[in-house]
Amino acid sequence: MILCVPDPQVMVWTVSLMEYEIAGLYVVVGFPESIKLFNLLVDDLQLWREFPIIKNCVICAFSTGGQYFAAVNGNNVHIFSTYNGLNIGTLRAHVNQVGKLAYDTNISERKKPGPG
Repeated sequence: MILCVPDPQVMVWTVSLMEYEIAGLYVVVGFPESIKLFNLLVDDLQLWREFPIIKNCVICAFSTGGQYFAAVNGNNVHIFSTYNGLNIGTLRAHVNQVGKLAYDTNISERKKPGPG
């Protein structure tokens, strides 16, 4: 669990070994001017990428495998690659402001195109 408090602190309470990726551990933190992707080190956060197109983000989530993360910006959801920081796509035209993000947790079932 990670907690951001009003003074400039990010506190990491627990890290599950199941969340560990080969590329390391990442944390996405929202700031008034951007969101920032950090490498989580033993006793520090190291800035890896900054995304200034997303401002005042309070909702973001990593995909089940950790290779993507999504960040809400008003009525839009931006999806980024965790590994290279590229914007994979943007989900637009939501009628209301997006209030929650969720990924399918069953990544063992692959959807195949075609009938059936």
